[in-house]
Amino acid sequence: MVHRGAPCESSSRASYSGPGYRASSGCAFPSSRYRYVITYQSCGSSRRGRRLMRQVIGDQLGDFAAIYDEDVEVVSVTRPQARTCEALAERLVRSRQVPQLRWVQSADDPVAPASELPSTIDADVRSALLDQIAEASEMLGELMDCERVGVRLETLSAPMCPRFHADHVPCRMLITLSGVGTEWIPNSDVDWAVFADRGTTAPPIQANRQIQRFTTGHWSLLKGGAWNDGFDGVVHRSPHGVGERLLLSLDPVY
Repeated sequence: MVHRGAPCESSSRASYSGPGYRASSGCAFPSSRYRYVITYQSCGSSRRGRRLMRQVIGDQLGDFAAIYDEDVEVVSVTRPQARTCEALAERLVRSRQVPQLRWVQSADDPVAPASELPSTIDADVRSALLDQIAEASEMLGELMDCERVGVRLETLSAPMCPRFHADHVPCRMLITLSGVGTEWIPNSDVDWAVFADRGTTAPPIQANRQIQRFTTGHWSLLKGGAWNDGFDGVVHRSPHGVGERLLLSLDPVY
């Protein structure tokens, strides 16, 4: 088995039956017409016969249904008011009012984040954060048929996960609220021998390929190593040397 990079943090590994799970979940995310689809060119087959994977970029929440396609590794969706939210998030970062916050809440409980965010945060900034967390949590719960969601909100002045790695979770949503977005490598572009070498800090990317970066403000859903047995998870890391960032991440909890 190809070695997986160590996950950034421990995560719930409760039962999950992979992409086929959607058929019986009653998920209310019908397939929609994708606005943009980027298909990365194949770099040849590996010893595991990895398939060509795609990234889907959309502008509707319904586009997240594409995560259940076997050849999709990432779905990234632009959200309304992203620039406004980014400006508010930058204010929050400058205020130094956000410590490292982590909690688990009911996916459909819009009130839950209010008990976790400090009341000292400016009212308009706090309101925008509460709306963002509540909407993303409800969407992820409905999409993944989970009752609870793990939430993490952190201001980062240095890379939280400096090495490229894949998280051993079914999936993870990453939302860079301010600062530079998370870096990632398409599955077919990963140099798996370098990835497995714990003695090197070199990016595990094949020659003449480029490291990708999620757009700030987009909701980006990444398949993890526990999605199913045929996929090792999206390889990604925190960006280096880019200043402070405000990162929101959400995990389904079973």
